[in-house]
Amino acid sequence: MVIASPRRGKDMSTSMDRLRMTVARRAEADRLLSTAWCLLPLVGALIGIALSFWLFTLTFGRPYMALQMTGTIYLVGFLASLIPSVLMLYLIYMLIKRRNTHFRRTQDLFADIVATLRELSAEKGVDITGQLSLVERYLSEARMEEVERSPILWVVLCIIPIVNVFAILYVLYFLMRDWYRHERREDDMWMQVNSALTALGYRPIDTRRPEPIPHRSFFVYLVLYFILPLIWTVYWLYTLVKDPNNHMTSQARIEDDLLLVLGGTPTAPPTPPTVT
Repeated sequence: MVIASPRRGKDMSTSMDRLRMTVARRAEADRLLSTAWCLLPLVGALIGIALSFWLFTLTFGRPYMALQMTGTIYLVGFLASLIPSVLMLYLIYMLIKRRNTHFRRTQDLFADIVATLRELSAEKGVDITGQLSLVERYLSEARMEEVERSPILWVVLCIIPIVNVFAILYVLYFLMRDWYRHERREDDMWMQVNSALTALGYRPIDTRRPEPIPHRSFFVYLVLYFILPLIWTVYWLYTLVKDPNNHMTSQARIEDDLLLVLGGTPTAPPTPPTVT
C-alpha cells in the first residue's frame, strides 16, 4: 500500500485546483452563439430588395425626381447596407475570437489533466507513462497547429475591396477546418485519459458526442457558394455557429464528468446561446 506524503498531497491539491479553475474558465472562453447570426446575409439582401422597390415606386414615371434625389438615394442605400455589413464583421470577429479562447483553454485543460494524472500515478504506484506521453504528443501538435489568429486583422482584411473576397473565404475555410481537426484530436486525447483513469482504478468518463463535427469538403462548399451564394452563405455560417456550439456543450459535460470521477465538483454548464 502506497501512502501519500503530505507534500505529495499538497501537490495533488494544487493540480486539482488548477484543473477546476481551467474548467471554470469555460464560462468566458467557450461562448455559445445564436444561430440567428447566420441570417445576416439574408437580412442584407432583403434590405437591398426593399430599398430598390421603394426607390422604384417613388420615382416611377417621375425621372426628374430621381435626378433630384440622387444624393439622398445614395445616402439611404449606404446606410441601409452598412448595418448588416457591420454586424457581419462583428460575427466574423466573434467566430475567430471564440476559436482562439476555446483552443487555448483546451490546451491548458489537458496540461492540467496530465499533471493531475501524473501525481495520481505516483501516489498509487501505477505506471501510466504511455497514456500520458500520447496526450502530451497530441497536446504538442495542438500548440503547433492551433495558433491564434488575430480577429482584428481578419476583420480589417474583410473590409478592403477585392482583398475581402479572398479574406472572407479563407476565414470560412480555416474555421471549418480547425474545428474539425480540433475535435478529432481532442477525442484521441480523451481516449488516452480514459485509459489512464481505468489503469488508476477509476471509472472511464463518458466522452460520447451526440453531434460530432462532420468532415466538410471546402471544395464542395466553395462550388455551392458560387452556385447559390446567398442560400449557401447562410448555411455555411450556420455550420460555423452550430458545430462549435455542439462541441463546447459536449466538452462541458465531459469535463464535469471528469471532475466527478476525480472527486471534484462540476461547474455550471456554459451559458445558453445568446445573440450578443
